[in-house]
Amino acid sequence: SEDQFSLLSADKEYSFNFERYLKNQGSAELAIYMLDEYTAENKLLVEKLSQAVAVHDGKKADDVIRALLINARILSAKSLQDLCQQWHTLLTTQGLDSCEKLQMVLLSKTKQAVDDISQHAVSIV
Repeated sequence: SEDQFSLLSADKEYSFNFERYLKNQGSAELAIYMLDEYTAENKLLVEKLSQAVAVHDGKKADDVIRALLINARILSAKSLQDLCQQWHTLLTTQGLDSCEKLQMVLLSKTKQAVDDISQHAVSIV
């Protein structure tokens, strides 16, 4: 039914926009190959972000967020882009020495966004 389709579309939009990503890649083969690279790198970056937050290393966290944002833009992953913007705001206004509850919530949502992208990528490939 139409409702199921709109639900499916909303679901896909939540993790990343494959059609837009595909358009930016040049060829379908390259897009599929690079999708694996981006999802693997995103998982690694989230681990690094988690470590940076644990030791209150704002500089490292900022570097990781910048790299994640690049991947999020390439993948047309709106939710991950939004989360990176929230991280950027937190890091530039307060750093990692306060707002630990907010950091944990953001970290959890960032991990979830990256997992959603990976799951969506697996379903495509």
